[in-house]
Amino acid sequence: MYEIYLSVADKHIYEWAKTKTCDIAIAKAAFQELINYRFLSHQPYQVTLLCNGVLIAQHRFDSPVGSPFDWSVRALPINVECPKNG
Repeated sequence: MYEIYLSVADKHIYEWAKTKTCDIAIAKAAFQELINYRFLSHQPYQVTLLCNGVLIAQHRFDSPVGSPFDWSVRALPINVECPKNG
């Protein structure tokens, strides 16, 4: 199960910006939509993509362009695999 959400520095998760799905296409679209919230640039917000509780990607709006936590300039791989639980 993929889980995508917007949060403030690993603390508060915004329920209105949370998606749970088994479909990778929906998960990728939800992740992409949230990281395009440009009004959050330079703020302590982040978008997290998990699968079965394992971190797949995390975009931080306060990260410099090109850093490992900046997904605004790169795409998720087409074949993002969901790690098996247990």
